[in-house]
Amino acid sequence: MICEKHEKLVEEISGMKVRIDNLEDRVDDLDGIKEVITRLVVLQEEREKSDTQRDKEFKKQSEVLVSLQNTLIKINNNLDALNSEVKTANDKITRTNERVGKLEEKFYQAEEKNKVDTRDILKGYFSNLFLKWVIPIGATATLVAGILKLFKLV
Repeated sequence: MICEKHEKLVEEISGMKVRIDNLEDRVDDLDGIKEVITRLVVLQEEREKSDTQRDKEFKKQSEVLVSLQNTLIKINNNLDALNSEVKTANDKITRTNERVGKLEEKFYQAEEKNKVDTRDILKGYFSNLFLKWVIPIGATATLVAGILKLFKLV
């Protein structure tokens, strides 16, 4: 009996030894897990710091981009206003050019009306001179010549 009890105890001790070895392996595994968790916690903290810093940088960049966008909108509005003013000025210039063209045409027409053609003046002068003096003198001379012939003076 003692041997049997002894054998049972040896078996139990062997079983316990196996269990203790298993438990030691589990504890070693838990130690490894603990190290991994510790590393993960450190990495998580570093990541959170990095994320916080990145978020600050993104916020700054976002503010700069919003400011730039507002500036570009203002520039675009100013360019639209300038474009409108230039278009209005071009329309005014076009209308002014048309008016100047019409005035130029009227000026040339008035100039044509007021042109003095010296040939017309000379023609009128000599026509009047001829009608007033030459024809009557010629007629008188012809009459005198006829009278002289009549009286046989010539």
